[in-house]
Amino acid sequence: MPINPLEQFVDQILKQVKLESLPEDFKASYKEKLMAETQRRIGILAVQELDEKGLEKYRQLIEKDSKPSPQVIQDFFTSHIENFEEKMRKGLENFAREFIEASQR
Repeated sequence: MPINPLEQFVDQILKQVKLESLPEDFKASYKEKLMAETQRRIGILAVQELDEKGLEKYRQLIEKDSKPSPQVIQDFFTSHIENFEEKMRKGLENFAREFIEASQR
């Protein structure tokens, strides 16, 4: 099964802070929490980029399906936010930098 980009991103962070050598159960739990935080950050970044109309359409999307698939969400943001991928890439880079700096304290 191919690895998703979010999982690759989180694996890279874990490697950079040298957590990949931890016991598997701890690492799996930590990875799950880090993936959830990463998704939360992406959601916040994306919603902040929406204008009034975009926010209304997003609200309608969520009302229609309270748990849309990641692909539906990605397609929505890509079609409503100019340069969505680039903005998310920069947001993830900032998140990774913050996480790595915090782990080195």
